[in-house]
Amino acid sequence: MTRRHPLTVWRKSQHLSMAAFARQVGVTREAVRQWENGASKPHFLKVRAIEKATGGSIRATHFYGAA
Repeated sequence: MTRRHPLTVWRKSQHLSMAAFARQVGVTREAVRQWENGASKPHFLKVRAIEKATGGSIRATHFYGAA
């Protein structure tokens, strides 16, 4: 069983497609796919948008680890 990124889990629990979530945070569907697959990490300004869109459920530590 593969471990899913917390963003994937949250997005699916909200019944949001990658495209719908991407529109909420101002990026492309491809960017969301890369974040969820670990191929890239969002810019810190986009992390703020992700935190806002998810009500704080997804934070920078989900992408960058604990400081």
